[in-house]
Amino acid sequence: MFGQLGDGSKTDRWTPVDVVGFGGGVTPGPVLPPGPVEPASPLTGLWWNQNESGWGMSITQRDAMAFLAWYTYDSIGKPTWFVISACPLVGSGCTGDIYSVVGGTPLGVPWNGNGKVVTKVGTGSFAYSDNNTGSLNYSINGVNGTKQITRQMFATGAVQPPID
Repeated sequence: MFGQLGDGSKTDRWTPVDVVGFGGGVTPGPVLPPGPVEPASPLTGLWWNQNESGWGMSITQRDAMAFLAWYTYDSIGKPTWFVISACPLVGSGCTGDIYSVVGGTPLGVPWNGNGKVVTKVGTGSFAYSDNNTGSLNYSINGVNGTKQITRQMFATGAVQPPID
């Protein structure tokens, strides 16, 4: 996939844009201010297990810290989210507390965080074996498990940056 920069040149990464205007056309505008853009950190991206479609993780890395958002289902099949909000990277992975966040503001309603409840539900550790494979070990409310995960690729033959 190729995107197009504001100066018309091509790039191999898509640049986020705001879509502004209705009816009279669409005007793309940059979300970020102009200037140099840092490449995505090596772990940043969507991770999943193709043999267990329906759940996955979004990992965002900034320097030696990672944020993991895990979308999955609870014991009765209800969609749920867990986060590891501060996961310090040491060696080939990170370990942190797992939290459940419920009671947020519904889509389309002005933000009101009064009903939000953040609860520590366990611990988790993410370990990567190379740029595109890893595992998540977790203990949530007394339930222990391991999930094998791979980076979700959006193009055949895509090369990921090396992990520092």
